[in-house]
Amino acid sequence: KIKGKILLFIAICCILSITCCERSEQKSYPSVTTDGMFVKNEYNLDMQDFSLAVASAIKEDDSFRSMIREEAIKMFDGDYDILMSDFGRMKINTAHPLSKSGAFTVNDLLQEHLNGVSASRGSKGTVALIDELIEEYPYLQISVPVNAEDWDSEDYVPMVTFIPGEYDEATTKTVVAYTVDGDTVALDAVEPPSEPVIVISMNERVDAIEEPKAGGIPPKP
Repeated sequence: KIKGKILLFIAICCILSITCCERSEQKSYPSVTTDGMFVKNEYNLDMQDFSLAVASAIKEDDSFRSMIREEAIKMFDGDYDILMSDFGRMKINTAHPLSKSGAFTVNDLLQEHLNGVSASRGSKGTVALIDELIEEYPYLQISVPVNAEDWDSEDYVPMVTFIPGEYDEATTKTVVAYTVDGDTVALDAVEPPSEPVIVISMNERVDAIEEPKAGGIPPKP
């Protein structure tokens, strides 16, 4: 009987171990290039840069992942959306040296990662790149549209994708996404994924400001 209980215990441990691994690992997708995946206009390239910065930040910082999950499940607009104009100003407690001062924000974190992926973009002045993006796109948001509440943010690093300006619900079949391994993959835009995915897009449910700039609406290529 004791031997049987030991074997049962080992079997349960194995099952739990496999389940945990499945939850913490991304599903495998074939790598692709961005050629033909989206139109290379200013809006799409800005969203690509921001998506890469978010992907880099969530890979390195589990507290940022947890913060995204916590804010998404608040469903401030009825969906699992987070408006960057508000989220960017929030304080974040990370391992970053400046975080100890208590003045380190989400924007500060993303600015560092944005510098790494969009060095060629350059700032138009003394304003940080992240501030330029939020000013130009006041409806910019981070969303976790599916499986947000089941997301184990401590262990699982989701893919990050963005909605290109030319996206058409009736005709778009795939969108580009960025994985924890730094790969660029094609993500099915028709069937919802079985795992959490972070989506960068424009919020269509809330007026971010009274008189939004033209950049707040994704341009048609």
